[in-house]
Amino acid sequence: MIQRIQTIFLFLTAALLVGLLFVPIWENQEMTNGARAGRLLLDAFKLQFISEPNITGSEITKMLIPEKNVIYIAVLALSAALSSLFSITRFANRILQLKLGMLTSLLISALLGSIFLAIKQGNDVLTTTNKGEYLIGFFLPVVALISNMLANRFIKKDENLVRSVDRLR
Repeated sequence: MIQRIQTIFLFLTAALLVGLLFVPIWENQEMTNGARAGRLLLDAFKLQFISEPNITGSEITKMLIPEKNVIYIAVLALSAALSSLFSITRFANRILQLKLGMLTSLLISALLGSIFLAIKQGNDVLTTTNKGEYLIGFFLPVVALISNMLANRFIKKDENLVRSVDRLR
């Protein structure tokens, strides 16, 4: 049924993964001669270097260095969110719901792996040795994975309850 607790967890999983598309994931500062030269910012669509404004006279501009496309992060997040939402509609078939939950977990794990890959690529570009700062977008897939695992747990619990009642008949 749609009003079950696993529906809340599945919806939370989808909402967190869609929210990932709108927040930054990671950033790192590029330092030259003790001064900040710019920052490298990763979001779900691009990895871009934003240089510091050159303050000479009245000129305050930000120069954007060409960005690297990391659209695969957004594609994985959307496909995991759609899998989670589709799982909500399959409440009558708990076995299929469990399989969709496993698929969603696999997609979120691939999403986390692709985020780590993009962070490694970003660190390779910079000359600084610091590892950067993980922002809110980094933690959203982790919470979504935990939420999806809880949903799978409650789906399995419901399936076991139905099987035990069928055994009594």
